[in-house]
Amino acid sequence: MLGATKGNEFCIFSELLRGLAKANVDESRRVVVCRRVFEYARDECGDEIVDLLARANRPLSADALDLLASLAAANEEGDEDGPGVGGSYPESNIFAEGSRTTRGRAILAIGELIVEDGGYVPRLRSTLGDLVRVRSVGIAACVAYAVRAVAYHNATFGIRLFRSMDFSEERLLATPHIREFIRENLRSGVAQFRIFIERMLRSKFPDVSRVGAQLGCMAALLEDDARNFAEEGRRGHRHQRLGSADVAAANVGDRTYRGWCEDTLKTYFVDDEDEVRDVAASCFRHIPEDSLAAYDDLIEAFCNSPAFKHNTFFLLNALEDARALLPELTCLVCEMELTSAEANTMIVGRPAFRLYQQHPNDRWTKRCLDLIDRLCLEPSVDASGAFEEFER
Repeated sequence: MLGATKGNEFCIFSELLRGLAKANVDESRRVVVCRRVFEYARDECGDEIVDLLARANRPLSADALDLLASLAAANEEGDEDGPGVGGSYPESNIFAEGSRTTRGRAILAIGELIVEDGGYVPRLRSTLGDLVRVRSVGIAACVAYAVRAVAYHNATFGIRLFRSMDFSEERLLATPHIREFIRENLRSGVAQFRIFIERMLRSKFPDVSRVGAQLGCMAALLEDDARNFAEEGRRGHRHQRLGSADVAAANVGDRTYRGWCEDTLKTYFVDDEDEVRDVAASCFRHIPEDSLAAYDDLIEAFCNSPAFKHNTFFLLNALEDARALLPELTCLVCEMELTSAEANTMIVGRPAFRLYQQHPNDRWTKRCLDLIDRLCLEPSVDASGAFEEFER
């Protein structure tokens, strides 16, 4: 049947491959069928071949691996399955575009194999060496995943492959697996990635400069020699500040990095840009619930900043969910929230009652009671439920 036609009957091959994926058929027979379909309908049935091989039993046979590598390679016409240098689609779509091609799917499948078993690295060494030289932006974004997988098992070889990639198109640097590769391997030495971080940080593309600022701040947290990156991003243009705010917010709960993160966040609470203040305010979801009481200075700076007006959600949620001692400033946060035109009274009740429970006879007692009285007048607050929980 497979040699009978090369007309418009390719759907038969596709259905056959989908059926084999569900059937209890010997793996060697599946590979034989995949090979024959590859010969007659590579372009039309490539996705189905990749999917069938990706679900094959492990370890993959030499024939199956060779076939997958062939699908990951450029076709005879040299079509790169996506735009090359100078392509016109936005950074956020580059990886998505590449992963929708047969070639991209095959490369991602190779990456999955390597993640599962580092023994595939020497078997695919030649293929990987070819893949890092691709010029298609979308395909290169997929190759980065395979290179990440290699570095998971062999950082030295993975970094060598990464440094061999074609980064002529600067927007490639903002794609997810490029960003994650650098982040995951910074501990092996910032110097290896300095040239990439500098280029990204100063890029004219917003997404790239934001990622560059993120990576620059991470590098600075690991090595003093990279402090210039953090300062450049921290005081730079809007997208650089957003990248710095991302890192400061995400790491403020880590004792090792807390000092720099708090200083940076306090600066961004009063930033001129709404979006920068929004990112900075998200920091409270990254603070461990049993450590909130240790962040009084940060909470006070937030309460006294423009960021408080529209960004109390994360702090209020952190206070509501906290199981340990609440910061004394919880009372101030709740009072200020109730004066806001956009007050979230539903979420204020629980921390207010718990704070009174923790301070039944000190300087905060009267303020807590006054706050509870105000809450009882709010129709959206379940005062009886809060009292019942308090009494338990």
